[in-house]
Amino acid sequence: KVRYQSMKILVTGATGLVGRALTNYLRSVGNNVRPFTWPTDWNPDTGFIKRERLEGCDAVIHLAGENIASGRWTAARKAKILDSRRKGTRLLSTALADLRHPPKALISASAIGYYGDRGEEILEEQSGPGRGFLAEVCMRSQRFVQIRDIGRVVFVMVNLHGACVDMRFQSVVRIRKRGQAKGAGRRGRGLGKSRCQ
Repeated sequence: KVRYQSMKILVTGATGLVGRALTNYLRSVGNNVRPFTWPTDWNPDTGFIKRERLEGCDAVIHLAGENIASGRWTAARKAKILDSRRKGTRLLSTALADLRHPPKALISASAIGYYGDRGEEILEEQSGPGRGFLAEVCMRSQRFVQIRDIGRVVFVMVNLHGACVDMRFQSVVRIRKRGQAKGAGRRGRGLGKSRCQ
């Protein structure tokens, strides 16, 4: 039987879709997980960060960033998505580099969007970046981490296909509920049956 040594792990974005599931799992196997929350622990927009909360961690998992699936990709929204990653990642990595006892590793979430839409091309982990907005977000996020020497840095390529389907379904449910509420008492004015394909 393998003995597992509990670790102190700090997680940014712990209240998000991936963060909640990851935090629950890490705790279930015996780790001490510290959620690093906005704006109590940090605020990338103002440069505020509680460095004392970072001390003594074995690892930091960085998931925080503007939700890419919560609205249309207008020019303003794209800028907000990129800006959230630039400010947050730079603030966190700079603070970690200045610690007396920095963590052994920084694990920063990326995504398979890094590879872009390559059609039928077979891709491997070593494949280069693709084109498009998601690829740009992933590449810039990785560069932001590399501005300071903070030891071991790991980029995890996350596949959120199932999560995106779940978020889309939840959005449909919310829209339908609002439509039913507005149509209450008015015969034939509801949304009727809906399907999530």
